[in-house]
Amino acid sequence: FYSVMEIGKYTLGTTTGTYGKLSGLIKQNVKLNIGQFNYVADIGVIIGKVPYPLLQYPSGCETGGYSLYRFNKMNYMEFGSDRYLNFHSELLLNGLIVNRIPLIKYLNLREIFSFNLAYGSLNEGHRTLLDYPQYMNPMTKPYQEFGAGFTNIFRILSIQAVWRLSGLNPGVDGWGLRGYINIRF
Repeated sequence: FYSVMEIGKYTLGTTTGTYGKLSGLIKQNVKLNIGQFNYVADIGVIIGKVPYPLLQYPSGCETGGYSLYRFNKMNYMEFGSDRYLNFHSELLLNGLIVNRIPLIKYLNLREIFSFNLAYGSLNEGHRTLLDYPQYMNPMTKPYQEFGAGFTNIFRILSIQAVWRLSGLNPGVDGWGLRGYINIRF
């Protein structure tokens, strides 16, 4: 469990203001008979009007890498909010499915599934201080993405196909492959 309280002051031209941020985070790795379930849940609120750089942005990822703590198909600063909930999860199976396939079972692959959710709201009062950039959007509905893939490839590599389930605007790629190096002891 983590909890953070932040109080700050900003100056924007001739405008000065104060704000507060409250956030809490829970992280857990749950061992199961069939594998492991990892999750991180983050919730928070910004009190007072702030310019857009001080808003909360879900962690996007524009690289080809995968991370449990990022939204793997979201762009940087795509969504801004002052009240938010982020949830990241992954289920690692110990070869429950692929170890039943002849010949494939000798590769010792493990299945991995992920689900990420971001939800937030944005008070339009923040816009009066500094107009939002064109690429930033308020969240009108929850952002969701799902991934499925394999880990333990050559004992260190993982690959996932990730689908963006919501926020599919024109020009947004809804699917992609993500990989990462995974060393566990």
